[in-house]
Amino acid sequence: MKVSTVAKLLDVSPDTIRYYTRVGILRPSRSDNGYYAYTDKEVRRLRFTIHAKRLGFSLADIKSIIEISESGAIPCPSVRAIIADNLERLEQSIEESLNLFRRMKSAVEVWGNMSDQGPDGHAICALIEDWEEEITT
Repeated sequence: MKVSTVAKLLDVSPDTIRYYTRVGILRPSRSDNGYYAYTDKEVRRLRFTIHAKRLGFSLADIKSIIEISESGAIPCPSVRAIIADNLERLEQSIEESLNLFRRMKSAVEVWGNMSDQGPDGHAICALIEDWEEEITT
């Protein structure tokens, strides 16, 4: 199959397929005319990659999982470990984002009641410099 056929089949852009080929996720053969020829195996790899990306796996993770599988080993323990680690990092990121959201919301509320002040040679922006964080992080 050509890139365009695979792209339509799995509803991804041809550029995505070309990129996954460049980074070694997909390994199509070359046809006589020089075009890449994607087999059913490559389509399955691409479908797997799409599913894994939707679950938050990085391309490096995906490549590693494919290599484990192709070596004959069971990839499931690695998959569980990777997603548990990714989930922990995502949870931390969400918490940091929520803390930032709370600080920003507090600043907007406080700054709404403050008067504008011009530069006085000692301060760059009084809103930021005079703001005291009320939310503990």
